[in-house]
Amino acid sequence: MKFRVYFEDYTTQGNAFFMFITDEAGAGEYDIPQCPKGTPPEDCVHTLTGEFQLRDSMRKCAAAPAPVTDVWCAPGWNESQSVALLRAGTHCHAPACINETLYNLDTGEVICYNEPLYGEGQFPSSGQHFDEAGYAVGIPPCLWGSEEEGLRPSPVLGLNTRLRSVKHVNNTYYHYGVMAQWQMRGMWVE
Repeated sequence: MKFRVYFEDYTTQGNAFFMFITDEAGAGEYDIPQCPKGTPPEDCVHTLTGEFQLRDSMRKCAAAPAPVTDVWCAPGWNESQSVALLRAGTHCHAPACINETLYNLDTGEVICYNEPLYGEGQFPSSGQHFDEAGYAVGIPPCLWGSEEEGLRPSPVLGLNTRLRSVKHVNNTYYHYGVMAQWQMRGMWVE
């Protein structure tokens, strides 16, 4: 077996950390009630809204060596710093997931909008996977970074920034075990 390892010297890179929040009050899952009988499927939309501060999606690290081994914490916690978002993506279940939007309540801006991509079944005879008609094949996240990378600048938010998440789910049928979560990555900035 042969391996080739590429690396980049650490110079000005930042430490990206994991950020996570659930809309359903920390329960992890919730049930979707069925819309009234006779309602057209396109009008059967259940909405879940959650509000939180940015700090609620983060956790301080414990004493060493936790910052190195604890992927759930934000090392270098500093109340006077802000966080630059690098990635935000919803976690929602198909086939009912319609979309989820993250708003900055302090400015009214939309920070991130996620909508699943569904397969079109264009290549059924070829056996091509991941394009099965009607199946969710991915939910592209919002990404930010440098202009050189072809990305928009990161939203920079204070720890007390108020956020709202709004999720829409089709509720033609009752179903349980649904999730509405934001999985994000951030980096401390002065």
